[in-house]
Amino acid sequence: MKKLRTRKEKTLWGLLALALLLAIAMGTHLIGLTPGQNIRAVEDLLGLAPTEPVMNRDGWYLTENDDVLLLTFYTPGLWRDRWGNDTLNFVVADKPDDPPVAGGGHYYQDYQANQASFHLFGKVLLEEAASVRAYCNVDPSYHYRSVELTADVFTAENGNRYFWSVTTQDLEPIDHLPIALDVLDEEGNVLCTYDSSQNWAIGFIE
Repeated sequence: MKKLRTRKEKTLWGLLALALLLAIAMGTHLIGLTPGQNIRAVEDLLGLAPTEPVMNRDGWYLTENDDVLLLTFYTPGLWRDRWGNDTLNFVVADKPDDPPVAGGGHYYQDYQANQASFHLFGKVLLEEAASVRAYCNVDPSYHYRSVELTADVFTAENGNRYFWSVTTQDLEPIDHLPIALDVLDEEGNVLCTYDSSQNWAIGFIE
């Protein structure tokens, strides 16, 4: 005669099954509970070597390895929607040897709040660098607007020099992203210009 499971045994087996499903979901990058898991998911998605933390602000995390800078937005819970598409918001910027600056940006559209946020971020190797200016270097259409962004260069806890600014404004059509990046000294002289056109990403909340 088959022995019936007690209520305690049923609860235990249910918890074990739930734990197994959760472990599979986390191991296959379907769900995440911490910012670190979110970052690991992006690294796995892009095939990147592990990155080390630099700083974070308002749910965004800046990390880096020898080859790239990675800016990731932490969203707890599912990383893929019901159609299987990745819902991670991130941007990766390669580190070139010349010019001595690496960076990019993320244009984040929040349709619920009717706001747009521009994250301008990067790393500078020039000691005399004091700030950066990002702008559109092509003529914008009269139907739309172009955006100019600025950020101060500062020294982080790890001793390296970075820039990271967040500019928020009303959500309106943007024709050209500010992909040209000037590195400036204290007097506003241009030390070098960097093309960040390959290092921009767009994310949104509907």
